[in-house]
Amino acid sequence: MSSRGGSDHHSRSRCVSLPSPQINNERLYLPLKLGQGKVNIFAFGFHVVVETDFGLKVVYDWKTFLSVTVPRSFRNLTYGLCGRYNGNPEDDLVAAGGAPASGVADFVQSWARRDAFCRLGCGDRCPACGKVEGFWKPQQLCSLIPSQSGVFAKCHSKISPGFFYKNCLFDTCVDGGAMQTACSWLQNYAGTCQTQGIAITGWRNFTSCRKCHPAPEPFFPRGASQGHLA
Repeated sequence: MSSRGGSDHHSRSRCVSLPSPQINNERLYLPLKLGQGKVNIFAFGFHVVVETDFGLKVVYDWKTFLSVTVPRSFRNLTYGLCGRYNGNPEDDLVAAGGAPASGVADFVQSWARRDAFCRLGCGDRCPACGKVEGFWKPQQLCSLIPSQSGVFAKCHSKISPGFFYKNCLFDTCVDGGAMQTACSWLQNYAGTCQTQGIAITGWRNFTSCRKCHPAPEPFFPRGASQGHLA
């Protein structure tokens, strides 16, 4: 699952510190344990990870990538953006009311939360990919993801590279060929592989992607000793 963020081309092209989350309108630093350990929130590389005691895992890169993993015990029990989790992609598009959706747009709109923060659709301002001069440079970077002989190949059997490769090409094109956008998708794939127990190391040695230093030192406000909240 991928969502376009609100960052512009300029902000994507430089290293920035990762933000800290807000819980009950109070800004806190990671790692955190909530509900006596029922929910854990921590930084993993350049991602933030939310894990629950029943096996749900959410990974977010703070910009454009979000993945949701649920345990096998939820097979045939999920709806919405997780699909039906039954191995059959044909019945994933079920609207919030329980009826099959007529298409992806209807499916998304039926599940979307409607409030002042979440806006539905992009109207006439949807991102589009036009002709980008010198696009072959970021395209080469993106092609490292599905390469059968590249540094990411050992992860292919666990995490399909197709989704990451297509989004790497599209987002980089929309961002005018920004190399940092391509680097972000390589980082997304490497990070996702690592959350599944497959360490991808040294991939930056084959690219022009530079490493940022995201994590501030943890700070715990009153009532939150050692990252535990009541």
